[in-house]
Amino acid sequence: MRFAETVRAVVTAARRRGLRPPVFRSPPRLDGVDRTIRRQPDGAVVIAVRTVGRPFAAVQADVVEGVVVANELGTSDADVFRRAAWSAIAAAERPAELVVVAAPVPGVPDASPWDSPDPGPTAPPPEGSPSAPGTSGSMGESSVRVA
Repeated sequence: MRFAETVRAVVTAARRRGLRPPVFRSPPRLDGVDRTIRRQPDGAVVIAVRTVGRPFAAVQADVVEGVVVANELGTSDADVFRRAAWSAIAAAERPAELVVVAAPVPGVPDASPWDSPDPGPTAPPPEGSPSAPGTSGSMGESSVRVA
C-alpha cells in the first residue's frame, strides 16, 4: 500500500510540472536487481522497483529517480522536481490534521463557543453515578489491582 501511495504522490507532482510520468510496477522481472527501466516503442517508460527486503526510503528514492530518468531531466530541472516530489511524499505520509469547528453561540451573532462566559461551578453528580466522588468511576481511583 505504501508503494502505491508513494507512486501516486510522485506521479501527481510530475504531472503538475508538465512531465510525463512513467508506469511503475513491482517487482522487477530480473532477479537480484532493485530497479529496472524499460522504454517501450510508443515512448512509454516502465520502471519496476523491488520493495521487499530494503529500506522504504530507498524504494521512494527509486520512484523519484524513475521520473527523473524517464523524462531525461537536466541537473537543475531534476533538482526542482526532486524537491517537489519529496514534498509530495511527505504530505502524503502526514496524518490528516484534526480540524476543530466551533459552533455558534446561541443568541450572540458572530461569536464562537470560546467567547461564551464560564458557566461557573456545576452541581455535583448524583451519589452512585460513575463520576461521583468516592465511586469506582472517579478520577482519583483506579480499577486496576496490583498484586
